[in-house]
Amino acid sequence: MTAGLQEQRMLSPMLIRRYAASADGLLTGSSMVENFAVSQFREELGFSLIKVPIEGATAYEARRLIEYALRHAPLR
Repeated sequence: MTAGLQEQRMLSPMLIRRYAASADGLLTGSSMVENFAVSQFREELGFSLIKVPIEGATAYEARRLIEYALRHAPLR
């Protein structure tokens, strides 16, 4: 694993703690999530998201990140 990927995995929990209070939900997953526009969710569905993609993430990693968010972040 390259240093950039490791940093991305380490920064994700920090991003959740910092920005989750201003969002209704969390959008996470592999690098494909990077292509989603959170503005479309806000416009079409009426709620705001924070986007925390992890390049090459497995389902296990995404699940762990969601569990972390549910335990530590004040999502609305």
